[in-house]
Amino acid sequence: MVPTYFYPVLTLFLDGAQTTGGTKKSWSFPMPYAGSFYEALLKATTAPTGAAIIVDWHKNGTTIWATQANRVQIAATATYGTQAAFDTTAFVEGDIMTVDVDQIGSTIAGSDMVVLLKLKVPVTP
Repeated sequence: MVPTYFYPVLTLFLDGAQTTGGTKKSWSFPMPYAGSFYEALLKATTAPTGAAIIVDWHKNGTTIWATQANRVQIAATATYGTQAAFDTTAFVEGDIMTVDVDQIGSTIAGSDMVVLLKLKVPVTP
């Protein structure tokens, strides 16, 4: 039998100009089911300039990107970024997720950002 999946999306809105020291920018929240990370996306209303915005998702306090260069980011002067490569791919029900903003731009900080994490969750018939 071929597994069937659904693809829910965790969505957070971080309003205003982003700031440094951005650990735990969101409330921590438990995962309601088990699955895997599928894709991370960022969208900012105001593009960062001078440097990228870099966002890191944490599962139970540890980054899901051991390869820090793979963290999801929006390049300087852009307003959208995506990442589908994860070092940690699986999560279980009850894992606690948080978001850190690790870099904001160096001349102008990006602002009014939507942070999305697409999930792949198996469905049992």
